Amino acid sequence: MKESSLNYMRGDCALLATAVGDLSGLPTYGVVDVDDNIQHVFVYDESTDEGIDCRGRMPAGEIKNNIQGEGLSIRKVSIEELQQVFGLNSYSNEEWEEAEEEAAFLV
Repeated sequence: MKESSLNYMRGDCALLATAVGDLSGLPTYGVVDVDDNIQHVFVYDESTDEGIDCRGRMPAGEIKNNIQGEGLSIRKVSIEELQQVFGLNSYSNEEWEEAEEEAAFLV
């Protein structure tokens, strides 16, 4: 497998979360700071109370670990919001395919 230019913990988390959500049907959530800026994006599985991101599945309460920002909280985010903040349409087909492969591994 070739080396990736994507970094799912530093900016490309919305791409991976969208791919995981598409595959699993689970909703997308964000870790937001005190000013409601999205610092990290993940998928939330309500049935197990777990978050899924590039680190794998973990208790939802731990999803904020190692995420920078003041007054972090979690809230549901829309695809439209992620498009506006992270520019999901700017990713190439190759990058989407790479994220979908990673998502399949995580789901």
